[in-house]
Amino acid sequence: MLTPEIPANGRRGFLRRVLTATGLAAAAPQSALPQNRTNTSSPPLLPAYARAQTYKSLKQSSYDRTGGNGDSWRIPSGGVREVFRAEGPGIVSHVWFTIAAQSDMHLKELVLRAWWDDNPKPSIETPIGDFFGLNLGSYFNYQSEYLACSPGKSLNCYFSMPYRRGARLNVTNEGKRDVGAFYSNIDYMTVPACPTTPCTSTRNIARPRHARPSPARPPSSISTAATTTSTWKPVGAAT
Repeated sequence: MLTPEIPANGRRGFLRRVLTATGLAAAAPQSALPQNRTNTSSPPLLPAYARAQTYKSLKQSSYDRTGGNGDSWRIPSGGVREVFRAEGPGIVSHVWFTIAAQSDMHLKELVLRAWWDDNPKPSIETPIGDFFGLNLGSYFNYQSEYLACSPGKSLNCYFSMPYRRGARLNVTNEGKRDVGAFYSNIDYMTVPACPTTPCTSTRNIARPRHARPSPARPPSSISTAATTTSTWKPVGAAT
């Protein structure tokens, strides 16, 4: 399995910059502050993990509301299940799904949609398999910086998805067979305010782009044709 090192400017760096912009980051370490040679009685600062923070780390999941062990949802054919809803500014930091379905093509038949800040149209609208990098409709174990499919068919997404006023995600079963168990676990953070950048200037957007049959192209453009017929093309920043 491929396990690349996560660069400093990856998803963790993004979250750090957002928290810094909102005034939520921990104070700078003592070594980074101007030295005051006349003050030798100041106690050492606590490490970052021990300092109080003003944001909240929360989770929404498919846990059994009755206290039992039925920690999943059933999604019938044609049914829609809301998997996440939040009001106010925040950041979705991790999405985990595991699916037990009757249809062998459920990765194509289940469609994930996400709305940011009360927009009337979904910014994310794509088959679940395509969103998690499984655009051929079958499971394959892999690991990358932002997406992974683990043994046990666990789907993980670590894209940071900020929103200013609220967010909503749902899953629609557009197949002809029921989904017996849809397990969901979404981690997110709430913040007092979202800065102008990046929360209001960028959105996480993903939509499928199909071409069947593929349009005719000159032989010299075969690599371009292969790119344009892929089923999922993310757009990293959009207004």
